Amino acid sequence: MEGGFLVHRQVAVIHVEEDGLRVELTANELIAFLSYLRPLTLDLATPTKRATPEPKLSSPAGTNILKFTSLYFDEIRGQICKGKKQSLSTTTHAALVALAGWLSSHFGMESPAVTGVAAAILIAALTATKGAFCKMAAPEAKAALTKANTK
Repeated sequence: MEGGFLVHRQVAVIHVEEDGLRVELTANELIAFLSYLRPLTLDLATPTKRATPEPKLSSPAGTNILKFTSLYFDEIRGQICKGKKQSLSTTTHAALVALAGWLSSHFGMESPAVTGVAAAILIAALTATKGAFCKMAAPEAKAALTKANTK
């Protein structure tokens, strides 16, 4: 509250400027990106037939998440994929925890924002590569991220 008015401020969850690339993701953009999951959680209570929603990689949040994933591709891939087996870490949960830990230690992010960002990165990477992020060769995966970012 400022002067008796409720003030809405954008809070940056990620802000990185590196290698001539600027990535900024606000909390509102992150919420909007993950909002496609809401109908899925509601379906758990009362199953309803509907088309499976997909995240909007062309949204501002999707674009910034893909840029961030491309910028830190090797580090993110190292957290998500298990060694040379070309598969997702033990479980999606393990990949999410590893990614959240990396974000926290390298960028000083705190929970719960770090969990949301980790989930968004995982969703964006797997959506852009049609679930084959770990199975693809690194150049193929990078190309898929770039292609998804230009749609």
